[in-house]
Amino acid sequence: MYSKTDILGLAPVSDFVPGAISDLSSINDCYSAADIKLCLSSNSSIGFPQILRLPFHFLFQFKLQFLFFLLSILLSSCIFSPESNTPNRTLPDLSQTENPLLSGSNPQNKNVSALAFAFISMDYEVEIASHLNRYRNSTGKQAYAAGPYLDITWESRSLRRILNALQTEGVTPYITLDPKNWDEPSQEKNRLILDQVIEGKWDGQLRSLAQSISSYGEKVVLRWAHEMNGDWYPYSGLFQGAGLDTNHNGQPDGPENYIRAWKHVHQIFNSTGASNVIWAFSPAMNSYPNQGWNDAFAYYPGNEYVDIILVDVYDKSNKQPQSLQSLLQPFINCMATFYDVRRNLGDSTLKSFGVGEMGCGSTNINQKRQWYSQALDYLREEKNIQFHALFNGKDKGIDFTIDSLQNALTEAYLRQDYSGKENRFLFGNWVESPVLAKMIARSSIQRDH
Repeated sequence: MYSKTDILGLAPVSDFVPGAISDLSSINDCYSAADIKLCLSSNSSIGFPQILRLPFHFLFQFKLQFLFFLLSILLSSCIFSPESNTPNRTLPDLSQTENPLLSGSNPQNKNVSALAFAFISMDYEVEIASHLNRYRNSTGKQAYAAGPYLDITWESRSLRRILNALQTEGVTPYITLDPKNWDEPSQEKNRLILDQVIEGKWDGQLRSLAQSISSYGEKVVLRWAHEMNGDWYPYSGLFQGAGLDTNHNGQPDGPENYIRAWKHVHQIFNSTGASNVIWAFSPAMNSYPNQGWNDAFAYYPGNEYVDIILVDVYDKSNKQPQSLQSLLQPFINCMATFYDVRRNLGDSTLKSFGVGEMGCGSTNINQKRQWYSQALDYLREEKNIQFHALFNGKDKGIDFTIDSLQNALTEAYLRQDYSGKENRFLFGNWVESPVLAKMIARSSIQRDH
């Protein structure tokens, strides 16, 4: 059988095919030569002339494999590299896509702010109040959404305490739920959890968590198994089969197993009546390892399972920081290619888009303040980004806390009405929050002008 090694001197096709395109029933006549040339034009290492030199009997005998091969090239051009010469692309107009966090009566092209944090104790109410007070002190505004990172073992009653505490603070819960156990020291055992989810061994626990969210009643943003395309979490595709294709279906095991788990969890929540969940697909900005099978959108479970696409973006360098816009651009290139592929398959669905986590870890406080100030100005101007979350915490010794940024953040948020742009932040507009709106209706709280 022909392989990509035979054609281009690279990895075999079976090691390279992404899992992003799961419905290939109408693929046979999707791509004209012009389509292929257009999509390949951004990849400097693989060109259209090389495709034309493929032997005819390869195209005829291995038609399906060849089409998978083409799709893998399209998506592999998204693999992120600082040295990439890929021309910058723009997304389709997402400004009119419905932001699922906003109620139907609100304009949909606003950028919602959130805060993500990790607990360091079981005193959830105190910690939540502390984080949100620090946010208000640093920004002079109120977050629209906020929430912690939880693992799959979290007790449902503890989750309900968290939801109630967030409601008391007047924010929409922003929950990251990962299939791992923080109390389990064995990484090998943690890496088994995703398979156990697929096999149904966690159904009771997941159903209990879903019931807590369902009974809460208000909207809850849920990021299931975030940053799956990295190499730092036990459920990452790298540890779930990576680029192997043990099912011989043209889909790499790592992304395929992730998608199976996502759909299973989604079904449990739906069957429990947790229709108030906003499902957020949230990969990392860079894929590790930097290989075709590990493309971020290889993990995309399907439009019916996702309400919003988020990407986590960090500048962890202690040198001159890269701007948020430049850090985001490779992912935007990838997302634009993903939409090209879907559109050529007859799917023109667009999803609301945002930044799931963001932060700058520079130890130079002036550089750090400048980074956040420029980042927030960019987010205010960028009509296609409808959500962003600041990370308030430390990661492997890198400080992303927002306490030291008071002047920079406050000044940036005060520019929210710059030039009368429609894409404004919601920070000072408390009544925009459905949770706070109900609080206002029940009390004498006055709208903050």
